[in-house]
Amino acid sequence: MAQYDEIVKEIKSGLFRPVYLLYGAEPYFIDSIANMIEATALPEEHKTWDQVVTYGREVNLETMIHAVSQYPMVAERRVVILKEAQGIEVRDSRTTGEKIETLSKYFQEGIYQPQTIFVICYKKDKCSVKLTRAVDAIGGVSFESSPIKNEQLNVWIQQYMVSQGLKPEQKAIEMLAEFVGTNLSNMASAVEKLRVDSLSRGTQNVTAEMVENNVGISKDYNNFELKDALLRRDVSKLNRIVKAFSRNEKAHEVIPIISLLFSVFQKLVIYYKADPRMRSDDRTMAMLTGENSAYVYSRNTKVAKDYYTGMQTFKILGILHKYDMRCKGVDYPALPSSVMLQEMLFQIMNC
Repeated sequence: MAQYDEIVKEIKSGLFRPVYLLYGAEPYFIDSIANMIEATALPEEHKTWDQVVTYGREVNLETMIHAVSQYPMVAERRVVILKEAQGIEVRDSRTTGEKIETLSKYFQEGIYQPQTIFVICYKKDKCSVKLTRAVDAIGGVSFESSPIKNEQLNVWIQQYMVSQGLKPEQKAIEMLAEFVGTNLSNMASAVEKLRVDSLSRGTQNVTAEMVENNVGISKDYNNFELKDALLRRDVSKLNRIVKAFSRNEKAHEVIPIISLLFSVFQKLVIYYKADPRMRSDDRTMAMLTGENSAYVYSRNTKVAKDYYTGMQTFKILGILHKYDMRCKGVDYPALPSSVMLQEMLFQIMNC
């Protein structure tokens, strides 16, 4: 996040741009920059007069253009922050058909006010080219806040914790990545809990035990991660995923999970029925099992065969069929999805 670091460095040094167009799918960097400007651009005694913070669903586009074109009252500059700007687009597009690019009117001669810092927080992954060009033309900042990738997460966690005055051990970093995932707002909250804990202990060190005691599971797991954990018989991760799923049962119905697992273990049956001489050729086996590529085959069937025998695989298909019927109410009383899922996975892991 080189551009993010440069923006933060400028703000900390007291250098402010006339406009900050902050957009993208990762809200953490957008909120971080906006909050820093809100906290530091004006002295506290001037904020009542010359700082305006509003939200997209509370205003319309024309009102915002009027607000940012005003002169400061008592301070040397005026600060206008539009949070959740995607809400203003929803509101105005329904009534007048106008979209966020309407704000580019602000940069026209006679309207633009150079003594104003205008911050636009637009939490969508794409932004109007017309608007970004208008911002760039007057020396403003157009910043795209992209989600961090899984392979970058551990490095980001370490750097962020060090910036908060902490010294994490490697296991603690790995556990944070596993428990919290790539939601950086949740990660910042988790690190803050650890910072408070470390202060109470009189140390900067953060251990795996501290993560275990302070950080709950907040990662948004999906069915494919559950499948991968089951294929590798990773009991610890499987338990975390099931616990996470239980917090939102409607988003994690058992029937789609059964369908996914049935497909995987059905392909494992094909593997065991194939000629042993063919099993060493991933490309051939991908074709036989119906996988999209040798790579996908190697991530699924090829992994599963190291943890499940042919006999276990046939038993698992029976378990999946049984719970499919139970989920549909056949000869079985209705139970919460989380309970049904726990029962089914327990039987699969112990077959």
